[in-house]
Amino acid sequence: MLNVFHAQSLHAKPLPRRSNLVNYSLFKTLDSWIDFRSFSIKYVCNGLEKYTVNQNTYHVKSGQYILANEHASGKVEIESNEWVRGICIDISPELLAEALASQLRPDTLCPDLNLDRFFNSPDFLDNLYSAQQTAVGQLLTQLDASLSSGALSPDAIPQNLYYNMATALVQDHIPIYLSLQNIPSVKWQTSKILYKKVSEAKAVIEHQTHEAIDVAQLALHVQMSPYHFHRIFQKTFNISPYHYSLKVRLNHAMTLMAHQKYSITEAAMATGFSDISSFSKTYKKHFGSSPSQLTL
Repeated sequence: MLNVFHAQSLHAKPLPRRSNLVNYSLFKTLDSWIDFRSFSIKYVCNGLEKYTVNQNTYHVKSGQYILANEHASGKVEIESNEWVRGICIDISPELLAEALASQLRPDTLCPDLNLDRFFNSPDFLDNLYSAQQTAVGQLLTQLDASLSSGALSPDAIPQNLYYNMATALVQDHIPIYLSLQNIPSVKWQTSKILYKKVSEAKAVIEHQTHEAIDVAQLALHVQMSPYHFHRIFQKTFNISPYHYSLKVRLNHAMTLMAHQKYSITEAAMATGFSDISSFSKTYKKHFGSSPSQLTL
């Protein structure tokens, strides 16, 4: 079932809690409290939506989404000269529990109790995600394209959309749950705060493909000491900030040479390497083959 919301219909349709729903919104101006009825995914197709969820502020841009469970509360604000288009998907806790059980123990309907508590308690991690980086994001992108092109009728949302979304949500969040377990902290709330900080830093690294990161400056950006930042990042993602930056830049260089026909020199310069020799050595160490094999 798909519901369409605009300025005239925002409060006209009371929606059920703990259900599977797709809501499509179109606003230029909005300032409203929001109700997280189930596991709610708030995806921005185009424009900017400002969310305040559990006292955390998220500026959600095109191709990004936030996710929170039914224990969350907050508000959404939109102020734009152009139409801001969004999709909200509700996944019922019961369906998510089935997806979780299937992922962890395919031979039983009994899910892992600790993970079940993680998903269904107030301790669940509300956060901002890029659609390009997650399984949920890929499904959201496909859904937006299908609705926009008319390939999918708003009156014919297939039931397997919810099954696939629940499975993707679990797949995306099991690594997050495990990462939270790795963060050395007495309090779960502190672990969540630290995870958000290093996740923000990780996103910065992923967008900085043109030069090496300054770890100290990045630590300052997320309000952590360089030592603490390095330690928590390493424990969370099993790689240091420096080596993650190197990995991102090398992957980008490979893409430039393989798909955009950059020369070795052009790719090295575009990803912040000072000379071809150091770039070639680092590239070969990382991929096991020299960059010249891509440019032949």
